[in-house]
Amino acid sequence: MGWLEYYKLEPWGEAPAYWRNAMLASITANAHRSKGPVFKMEDFIPDFLKPKPKKQTTEDHKNALVGLFEWAKRKGLAKEKGQ
Repeated sequence: MGWLEYYKLEPWGEAPAYWRNAMLASITANAHRSKGPVFKMEDFIPDFLKPKPKKQTTEDHKNALVGLFEWAKRKGLAKEKGQ
């Protein structure tokens, strides 16, 4: 087994440590909060380690609108053209 395979099984270094500490920090913060939004692990992770959001394409937008229209048709809120 090479180092890369071993790292995938048992990661080491600062990135896994940030995630472990973020888990503990979010648990502690949520245990001591009175009201307001719930803290997530991502709230305690440095920006350079946060997952990057996927860029939406026009195909993604089209699929979302088609899905919304299909849902509206099933609910009786929209009609096909010519109806």
